[in-house]
Amino acid sequence: MSDLEGSEAARLFVEYAEENKCNNTELLRRLENATKRDPSIELTGDTKKDLLPTREKLERVLGPNDTVLSLLCCTCKLCQRGSGFRELARNTRILEDAKKRKELAVLILSGCLFALGDLCTQADFKVVRFAAQSIAPWSQQPTDSSCFSRIAPIPSQCPHTFFDKEDFSFPRIRDLCLACRKRVFQSAALEKSNILNIPRLQRSSAPVIFDHSTQNLPFIFECPQTRLNTRLTPQFYTSQIEPSCCEDEQLRDQVLFRKVFKYQHERSDLISEAAKEALIAMHLARRDNESFVEVLFALTYKDRFYTYVEIVFPFYDRDLGHEFELRKLGSHLSTPGCLLDNPLWKASLDVVRAVCIMHDAIDKMEVECSGHFDIKPENIVIKEDKNGVMKLFLIDFGQAAAHRAGTNLYQPPEVTRPRSNTNPFTFAYDVWSMACVLLEVLVFIEFGLSELRLFRSRVRGNDEDEYAFWQGTSPHDMVLRPAVTGRLQTLEDQGDQRTRAAIRQLRAMLSIFPDQRPTMRSCLGEFQRINLNRQDLGLPTQDWMNCGLERWKTSYSTSRMARPNPGNIYFFRDKPGQIQADERITLDIESVIKETKAVKTVTFIPHAFFNPSTNPGHTFACHFDNLHEGFTFHFSSLDKFLEFMSLLTYQRIVPDISEDPNATGTRFKLNTCQVKIYGWPSDQTRKFKGGTVQIWRQLSQSSYDRYHKRSESLSSTSSTTGSGTGSSEGAGSGASTTGVNGVRHSTNAWKLAIWTHDAKTEERTCVVVDIGAKTWRLEDPTGQRVPQRLKIKPHYGHADFRGAIFTPSTARQNGNGPDDRYPGFPIGPIDLQTKMRSRLTEVTIDFLDNTHRSQILHIFRNNKFNLPG
Repeated sequence: MSDLEGSEAARLFVEYAEENKCNNTELLRRLENATKRDPSIELTGDTKKDLLPTREKLERVLGPNDTVLSLLCCTCKLCQRGSGFRELARNTRILEDAKKRKELAVLILSGCLFALGDLCTQADFKVVRFAAQSIAPWSQQPTDSSCFSRIAPIPSQCPHTFFDKEDFSFPRIRDLCLACRKRVFQSAALEKSNILNIPRLQRSSAPVIFDHSTQNLPFIFECPQTRLNTRLTPQFYTSQIEPSCCEDEQLRDQVLFRKVFKYQHERSDLISEAAKEALIAMHLARRDNESFVEVLFALTYKDRFYTYVEIVFPFYDRDLGHEFELRKLGSHLSTPGCLLDNPLWKASLDVVRAVCIMHDAIDKMEVECSGHFDIKPENIVIKEDKNGVMKLFLIDFGQAAAHRAGTNLYQPPEVTRPRSNTNPFTFAYDVWSMACVLLEVLVFIEFGLSELRLFRSRVRGNDEDEYAFWQGTSPHDMVLRPAVTGRLQTLEDQGDQRTRAAIRQLRAMLSIFPDQRPTMRSCLGEFQRINLNRQDLGLPTQDWMNCGLERWKTSYSTSRMARPNPGNIYFFRDKPGQIQADERITLDIESVIKETKAVKTVTFIPHAFFNPSTNPGHTFACHFDNLHEGFTFHFSSLDKFLEFMSLLTYQRIVPDISEDPNATGTRFKLNTCQVKIYGWPSDQTRKFKGGTVQIWRQLSQSSYDRYHKRSESLSSTSSTTGSGTGSSEGAGSGASTTGVNGVRHSTNAWKLAIWTHDAKTEERTCVVVDIGAKTWRLEDPTGQRVPQRLKIKPHYGHADFRGAIFTPSTARQNGNGPDDRYPGFPIGPIDLQTKMRSRLTEVTIDFLDNTHRSQILHIFRNNKFNLPG
């Protein structure tokens, strides 16, 4: 039975009870008045929409008291209660037991108080189960002494088939046979039991849409919002959750915003789009709740004619479009100085960031759509914290789910004037729309509401369909409207250097041809670069490393990406004077994907040292353990890759590539290598083959800050960071540094790094040897015995010749075989020094030829190593 059939069945019994002056009428009046969703609203007759009979409300209206008990002892001709019923009701504890009160309410709402006596004889006191019992086939006409035979004589004929009619109407109770009376009762009881089935709502913990077709959703104080009212557009309501039905205390008494889709069952296409929109919104909000409005619940339910899909959000009563018109943003327009320092402009970049995140999720196939396709001020809601700081959120993913163009004004030209064999629904669509909104924001900030209205009126063409930022009839003559180019020029002429740079970026975003527009990631990176306020991107206690990293040609990839995506990177370190615990770093990709980690937990894993190809298009790659895991970073040139390594680890390869364009320091190739580790009763020997040898010089703290342009200059005593180092000018001396919490550490400036393969397992391996202290010596320094061999042993009398062997810790996410596993080393110098605890008794390297050995010895001598011979 549908809800409608159940309501009609209940109405039939309710009217019959009223006709026979049954106490059901009075109990129903009391029940309806006590369980209304909104006490101030008159009842409409739709029980599911009118009533919310919670456990607490039922206790108030049907709790144990003599008045209610007297009404239950009804003596009308339907009920015919005897004198013993009062005692039966007490013994059955109808009014004391919460579950039985609920079943009693089902009977009253169904108009069937007369069935209470028979129900009391049932062991489980379940109305729906009682209704399902003894329903005989229509071909039989049972005569029994049940309540359904007592309420009226059984007729000689009954229209059994009324249930099968599409446009059904119930006859009167007295005209139905006993089986049909029971079936009508069953229909009423099923529908009314759903009214009593009220779920306790809890925030969605996963992007799932729950079916509530057999439940009565506990929303109260429902208020429709003014929107276009058609069958194919959603309806909007503000509501609250009944406090007793809300699992989350934070949501109690909070006003919620409900977007309700209502479609006929056969419109499966529209129902699917609504569900897809809900899932997109839920996933994006879970991915980044600082850029997207949280989806509290996603619900679906059905009645006889319609399927409903609801998306429930926190209520924001302000959006950017209405704020423009209502002039409520005046407090944010008084900031003197550059336009880009205005709070509204800064908040607008929140939306740019949101679109970046959405595009990233699409790239990774985390959401099923191709873009937003309806970026406009009305789809940007505003929130202000208690300090008045503005935050903007992107909403409404209906066009994304439908793969359909949104509002005309913000559509790019390729939508209505497409070129042949091109898809207009790409990320470039959103780039255009975002540029339109940002231009309106700048016009509003600089010139006010009246000028924004004038600008919009001039953007409108002669035809309503031409309401757009561009004009033209074919792809060959399309151009920006004069009003748009005029405003861009005015802002550029009147603005400072930063504003002019932002306008240049908007011009690029408003390119007529979609393939010439920048990606949203690069747009955000450029706007962030223009702002020149990188401290805002990291933590308040961090310095920005202003070495130009964000302007390098870098990209990143994940296991789900077919190819690397371009992306600007920003890097921050804790301020030396503000380290409270272990030093932290922040690596920020396009201001979209930001992660902060303690230095001591991060490992740098350079793929490039095992893949030294110099073919055109080859990139130099690396990744990290415990920092942006799952991401691989790609650099277009070796010099930038090595500078990035130095930025992260303090280690620079000698000769420095800035002084040696041939990158000689990365090209010392070995044939075999043997490392002996002290052990008892005998040393352990590890053998390796192939690879390269590097000499590292660790930067001192002052050299590091100067070379990588720390955003805040440090004093001469600034060698106090958690991973800082002291002097590294000469070899063979330790570098004292003050580490975390004042504990003094010692690190040695020089190391020998070997990137090779295990001779037995073929596993990639990294060997790091400490050559910065006077603990070692060269055997056969002149190479008379084996010209291409370099053999290092502990210095006479020294047992502190140390090193470490690093092997891959985990397989990369994009593969399972050995080819996807790379070794790395700790990025913190102190942590690297700590790892080099293995006592070495010999390191033997056989180079491919004597030239490489000679070049390494040349480095040793030039850097004041005390070599014998």
